[in-house]
Amino acid sequence: MDKLDRMRELLTKVCEVGIIILMTIMSIVVLYGVLGRYVLHKTVVWTEELARYLMIWTAYMGAGLAFYEGSHVGVTFVIDKLPFKVRKYVLLLNNLVIGWFNYLIVRHGYVIVKRVHRQLAPSLRVPMSYAYGAVFVGGIIFLVYLIYASIELLRAREEPDRIQIGEDV
Repeated sequence: MDKLDRMRELLTKVCEVGIIILMTIMSIVVLYGVLGRYVLHKTVVWTEELARYLMIWTAYMGAGLAFYEGSHVGVTFVIDKLPFKVRKYVLLLNNLVIGWFNYLIVRHGYVIVKRVHRQLAPSLRVPMSYAYGAVFVGGIIFLVYLIYASIELLRAREEPDRIQIGEDV
């Protein structure tokens, strides 16, 4: 379990640093676009497109991390009333359904990335696979965190203080 925890901590650190870098670049790009338009009176056409793609990458990278930390919105008033052993299996079934959905996202995300690789973004003139790659990579990150959460839930012998959908960590 120690090695598994270290791998999860490394993935978490990579995601957190990646999100910080993407958000910083996005903020600079948006500021540059606004200053260019309103101060320099020159429209910089690529800033909006780049900011949009950076935001997509940020959202997809953060989705799995948010799931693992229990930060996604959830309605749990019925699940919270169940005894722990029953709730544990309901949450595992929930993870299985979420896992299937994410598998489909990864599978179709890969197909889309392959299809749009030769298509260029309108103003950046880079392959659209750079933008759509966020779906594929983010889906994989989500699946990895889902596996970590399910393993922790399976190993839990008593009421866990984490990995309860919709609860603050």
